[in-house]
Amino acid sequence: MDELAARDPFLGKIFKKVKGIFSKGSKVADATNSVTSSQEQPQKRELEDAEELALREYYYDDSAHQWCPFLPLTSMTYQHEDLDDYSAVQDFDVTANGDIVLLPNTRRNCLNGHAHPRAINIPSIPGDPSAELVLVECEVARVSAILEGLRTRSHDLKERINTLYSPFIKVLPPEIVSEIFLFCLPVEESDPEKISKSNSEPLQLGAVCTVWRRIAWSTAALWANVILHITSFVRLPTQVLLLQEWLSRSGQLPLSIQLSCSEDMSWVNVSPEEVMKAIAEYASRWRKLDVRLPSACYRYLPPSDDTHSLPLLQSLYLKPPGGQGDRLHRVTIHNSPHLTHLALSCLYLRSVKFQWEVLTNLNLESFYIDETLEMLRQTPRLVDFTLRRILGGDDRHTLPEDYIVLPALEHLNIVNDKGADLQTLISKITTPVLRKLAFASEGSLPPPIQDFVSLISRSACTLESLSFTECGLLEQRLLILLRAVPSLISFTLDMPVGILNNSPLTDAVLHACDATFAQAKEVVCLLPHLEELTYSGIQAFTWSCLTQMIHSRTSQRMNDQLAPSTTVSKLKTVRLCLTHSTPEEADIIPDLKAIYENKSVQVHLQTITRPQATANDQNATA
Repeated sequence: MDELAARDPFLGKIFKKVKGIFSKGSKVADATNSVTSSQEQPQKRELEDAEELALREYYYDDSAHQWCPFLPLTSMTYQHEDLDDYSAVQDFDVTANGDIVLLPNTRRNCLNGHAHPRAINIPSIPGDPSAELVLVECEVARVSAILEGLRTRSHDLKERINTLYSPFIKVLPPEIVSEIFLFCLPVEESDPEKISKSNSEPLQLGAVCTVWRRIAWSTAALWANVILHITSFVRLPTQVLLLQEWLSRSGQLPLSIQLSCSEDMSWVNVSPEEVMKAIAEYASRWRKLDVRLPSACYRYLPPSDDTHSLPLLQSLYLKPPGGQGDRLHRVTIHNSPHLTHLALSCLYLRSVKFQWEVLTNLNLESFYIDETLEMLRQTPRLVDFTLRRILGGDDRHTLPEDYIVLPALEHLNIVNDKGADLQTLISKITTPVLRKLAFASEGSLPPPIQDFVSLISRSACTLESLSFTECGLLEQRLLILLRAVPSLISFTLDMPVGILNNSPLTDAVLHACDATFAQAKEVVCLLPHLEELTYSGIQAFTWSCLTQMIHSRTSQRMNDQLAPSTTVSKLKTVRLCLTHSTPEEADIIPDLKAIYENKSVQVHLQTITRPQATANDQNATA
């Protein structure tokens, strides 16, 4: 022991401390003899019963007048003051003679500085559970520290294993891994009506391991698309923090941001201010902005004027939940030179101001007809126009006296599910380059056939695609329309089932499109350029008329026999989804695919048996 003290001054200090502790143990006998029999008799008896234990592990503290445990010496550690690494930490044991024996540091190195495990042996302290509790808590703290250290070490080792042995990380450079990560992102939804509620793919990639997280966190393109769906005000502060961290990782890339909330949420006494402020900080990098929060949030949109612009903004969608609200909201975005796609829902035209002249795509929902005409008047570059849920009445805008010419409009899509009168709207516009026309309603609401015929006639447009969905259409009115669109290439009829006389595709219509029949009757063949026919609804035609019409448009020999005035294009695709009232009707369907498989026409046939369709027709007749 003296040799160790001479070799290492630090050990000498420890030896002195240990000898001092053992010297205090000699006071046990003196303290026992000093206890008076009149006042300390119970304590004396108790100490005599535990004399051997006290002499071995306890000493009497004169100043505190109580027995105290010796400090546990086994596996104590010391560390040189001038060394900070784990190699300076050394285990030692105290022998019965008071000598200190240095332990091998093999286990010490394995545990990277943590005390090596040993058996937990906490003696009971007679009559003093508080002191024993202190010992137990100290031991718990010591073991917890060891366990936490082992967990940290285990995490570090797993990270090293991933780095050293994972082929994905070891072979591929981070730049290639980043590109692979980008392929994990979902494709952006093209339909503005559809809403995504999560894009957690970057977070999932970062949860794999530390290396993946480091690469994902540094790949700005992973964070350029933001989707935040608010479902609870309790979680809103956490979501705002996540939004801020997400945006901070996007580098300097253009941003696509989508904000939405649950329809049943009440925003009374709650403000989306923090959410809007978080995205407003990056307004100069907005590329697409989709805000489906209450209109009260519009006040937090950054100003867009001569001094503040949105240079990258290309697409904007504003739709407050719950339908049309008050007129207090204001949206002013004057300086956005690249804003080409605009979608507005449940707003008032008097409350919004945009650079209308640069728009090419306009999607409106729940606007009055006079508001719609005023917006069309200001959008001369419009290419694609969609109008949904048209409101009856007006908002006191002056109707134009002359036609509104839309020189670039190619696609017109009208969804009149509220049954508004469209005559005022259609009669005020002219579309000289219109190529696609789609109309949809609900149930038996008929399309404005005569208004469409007038529009096509005065516009002198070459219509290529025509579609009617969920609307009531009679055979005679359909023939009137088809005579006005000889340039049609694609024709779609999606009729509702169960509506009386709502099966416009009849033998008369098929005969009118049959080139052979038209030449025999010396009449004009309708839809001579038709290449694609789609029909869904109740079958009101016979199979012989359908097959004859297809044959006249697919057989080269038949086409060669036609007069030049009756020549038609080859039919390429026929899609049929037929509804029957009985299984017997479905059983007599011919195998059209086998008939036309060698004539370069694709036939897709689906049948549905719905007995209730007949019942609905009978009720309607009665």
